[in-house]
Amino acid sequence: MQRNPQLALTKIMEEYWELVAASENNKIYECSDLFVHILMYLNRISLSIEDILNELNKRRWTLKTLIQRNDLYDENQKEILIGITNSKYFDKTDKFAEDDLGIKIIRYSNRNLLVKGEIVNQEKFSKYFPYDKYIKLLLLPCKPKDMIWLLASKRLTHIITYDTIIENYPKISTLIHQIIDPTICIALISR
Repeated sequence: MQRNPQLALTKIMEEYWELVAASENNKIYECSDLFVHILMYLNRISLSIEDILNELNKRRWTLKTLIQRNDLYDENQKEILIGITNSKYFDKTDKFAEDDLGIKIIRYSNRNLLVKGEIVNQEKFSKYFPYDKYIKLLLLPCKPKDMIWLLASKRLTHIITYDTIIENYPKISTLIHQIIDPTICIALISR
């Protein structure tokens, strides 16, 4: 975990949810696990407890600010793997992908869960993704709650989802493009 910050982030979230679900007898044990993984992550990114305490003291006396750091995907990659929702709002996802991103999502009927993507508008597609004729476009249907972890662990390069999914998790991504629908906000997100 010292060499892989994505794994540390996943482990921290796992320990957090174990703490939330723990019985009164196990809360101290789960809290200790959470702190250990946070300290390992801080050590990995070369932050000391003293630095954090200094920052907390500084925040106490200054205006509130939010600083976010994102690790963007490799521009030279030969594969674009996009996580898409396969259940709720899939019709809005498909419309967003085609109208705004130039990707036609092909879903099969009955029990066939295969989902394919076809680039139908090169100009729209090139605005958001690196493109050459050898690039491979893959779509992975997944549950919205799993998307952020797949993105964090670099299993996906992008996700198309509604913004409430992203707002509920640590900031590890970059919003690339979004549309506001009368009922939901759909966005393309990158690692």
